[in-house]
Amino acid sequence: MNRSMLRNLLTIVVVLTIGCGVTYSSRRYRPENDDEARLFAKAHRDVFPDDIRQDIEKHRPTLVLWSGIIKQAEIGEQRNVLRVLIEHHYWDWIEDYGPQKAIAFLSPRGEGRFECRIPVQASKLNEGIPRLGDMAIVYGTPARSTNDGVLVMDCVTLRSFKKDFYSTEIVEYGRNFSNPRAIVKP
Repeated sequence: MNRSMLRNLLTIVVVLTIGCGVTYSSRRYRPENDDEARLFAKAHRDVFPDDIRQDIEKHRPTLVLWSGIIKQAEIGEQRNVLRVLIEHHYWDWIEDYGPQKAIAFLSPRGEGRFECRIPVQASKLNEGIPRLGDMAIVYGTPARSTNDGVLVMDCVTLRSFKKDFYSTEIVEYGRNFSNPRAIVKP
């Protein structure tokens, strides 16, 4: 679907939803609190997993911010470390509000899996373990790459959102977020 067709489709959707009394709006992602706002301002959203795989030493001190879907979460061998395996998905950091439940339109594409390792206080080991299939946003720095290409990250913080918060079935795009393509199901 070319850009003109996508624009026409979106115009039709907006006209129909306005006619049905449904409002549509978008806004940039907003951090949860002041601590996250400071991280968000410093973190690189333009450095992706494949960049780090190509030269991990160059990017080792780089604080990155990535989005993805949680595939596994467990307390590590060390009882004070939460290990979360995440499948990276591109996100344009725009929250879309409209008739759909999903607010974050993640692309079905991304750059592989990465593991977030985050210290957890012993008293909170049973609280807050992210659920499989939920969306995650992760602030962290690269530590190493495993033999099968999983990037291991030292994470500063991880936020997770329930499955209804996101969809990978609305828009497809790549790392530069240009030329989005609406996903049309037959």
